[in-house]
Amino acid sequence: MRHQASGHLDDGVLLRYLDGELTGREMRRARAHLEACWQCRCAREALESTVADCIEYRRKVLAAGLPEPPGGPTSRILQRERGRNALPMRGISLCNKKLR
Repeated sequence: MRHQASGHLDDGVLLRYLDGELTGREMRRARAHLEACWQCRCAREALESTVADCIEYRRKVLAAGLPEPPGGPTSRILQRERGRNALPMRGISLCNKKLR
C-alpha cells in the first residue's frame, strides 16, 4: 500500500479503499490508519464529497444530453415491443406458400 512521504494515505489508496479494491491486508492497514489520523479521515470525506458531487452533476446536467447505453431499459422495452408486433416466422412462411 502506498503512502505519501508524510506517512499519510494518498488519494489513490483512499479511492481504492472507498471502492473496496484493496486487498484484505491493505484494507485493514488503511482502516487502522484512518481510525488514528484526522488528516486522512478529512481527505477521505473530501473524496467522498467530490464523488457525490460528480454523480449529482452527471444525474442533473449530463444525463439529459447523453445517449442511453446499449441494452438500457428503454432499448430493452423497444426490443420487447418490436417482438410482440412482429409476425411469427412460421406464419410468414405459410403465407408465402399460399401465394405461390
